[in-house]
Amino acid sequence: MERGGNKLVPRPVHQTHDGHMIVFDVWEFEGEFYNFTTYLVEDLGQRTAVTHVIRGGRYYCVTVAKLETLLKQAGFAHVTTLRERYYQPLLVGTKH
Repeated sequence: MERGGNKLVPRPVHQTHDGHMIVFDVWEFEGEFYNFTTYLVEDLGQRTAVTHVIRGGRYYCVTVAKLETLLKQAGFAHVTTLRERYYQPLLVGTKH
């Protein structure tokens, strides 16, 4: 994932009883962290739409390799990354 600046992440448009709900996220990167905001736009077919803003918080953006290292440092063994079984990498490890 490329870091830096702002990233617009579209999500599916939802059909509602009265119109559409358009949802997208904005990720604002600051070094290894990013701020996450979700926008919900209610389009009821009028001249204007109503927008709701949900501030999602601040997140630590790590690579899969860094996450594997952090798991091992935390005492996990047999750390494996499954890349073909899910739509994104899934990390698995054991801890006794």
